[in-house]
Amino acid sequence: MNLIVAIVILIIILIINITMASWFEEIAALKGYNAKEYHIFARCFWLGIAGWLYTIALPYNSKDFKITKIENNEKSSYSGLTWICSQCGKTNPCDTAVCQKCSTINHDMWHKLHD
Repeated sequence: MNLIVAIVILIIILIINITMASWFEEIAALKGYNAKEYHIFARCFWLGIAGWLYTIALPYNSKDFKITKIENNEKSSYSGLTWICSQCGKTNPCDTAVCQKCSTINHDMWHKLHD
């Protein structure tokens, strides 16, 4: 009986660990890292919480803020564009240079709006 309980617990832990490693592999990819090249899944799987913290601490690989076009509008050169805050993940309009949620400054947008 004890052996069966131990095996079931190990299987549950294994499933949770695989799921978490997969999620953190996706997070690394969203931050601009090639998850296969950096072995994110293996780090998260074998190191557990330490691997998760490693992935969370990775800086954005490209620019701190990603600009994406979401609609075509002729009002201004930045109309219809958004940027995503690297600190909190909030989507902000490109006519602002400060995150509306956490007040982080997007230096790229600041210079574009004030030059």
